[in-house]
Amino acid sequence: MKLFWGLFLFFVLMLNACSSDTTSEKNEDQFIPDTILVPVQFELFTDARIPSILDEAGLCRDIPKDSIKDSINMFDPPCMANFYRVFKFNESKDLNEIFGVTIASGVHDFPIRRTILMVKENKKWVLMNRFVGDLVEMRTNPSGYHDLIIRHPDLEAGSFAIRYVYNEGKYLPKIAEEVDDKLIKKSLRDSLTPVIIDRIEKNKMFQ
Repeated sequence: MKLFWGLFLFFVLMLNACSSDTTSEKNEDQFIPDTILVPVQFELFTDARIPSILDEAGLCRDIPKDSIKDSINMFDPPCMANFYRVFKFNESKDLNEIFGVTIASGVHDFPIRRTILMVKENKKWVLMNRFVGDLVEMRTNPSGYHDLIIRHPDLEAGSFAIRYVYNEGKYLPKIAEEVDDKLIKKSLRDSLTPVIIDRIEKNKMFQ
């Protein structure tokens, strides 16, 4: 399998180098999304409610900073900004209704970053989606729910960047956009996307 994915990556790069995208006419009514870049580093919480929301969702413990000792239990960590990056993926909804969070590697003894989407139903937090990977970008969508670009690590191919689109209460994979940080040209995405999505499904990289 390692040889297969090495050849696959080589194939993608060769096709990218040899092919060119054609420019199609733009419809004046076509929606043009805004791109929201997500920083690699975790930053300070922008909303004072975030620790209590994360605690209520069962992701960490909202405890006073002065009670945190030098040694932190990573199986049951405090709700600190260096462990959790909270984001809104629907600007019309409050954080206390729906939110996303990328969790740092090492938290809950998980070796890589995870991204989780939570929604409140009947006053209880419910899991919408779970991704093994890092949110790297969002794009506005007419539905109000941003498209999410998640980078999934892969032992053989390096990584896959997948665009997920909201559909009837969950996010589903739509398009493979990068392999190992190399952009897949639009003319190749239709043929390569099913192969890559099948790969991440088998590796249980999202639910």
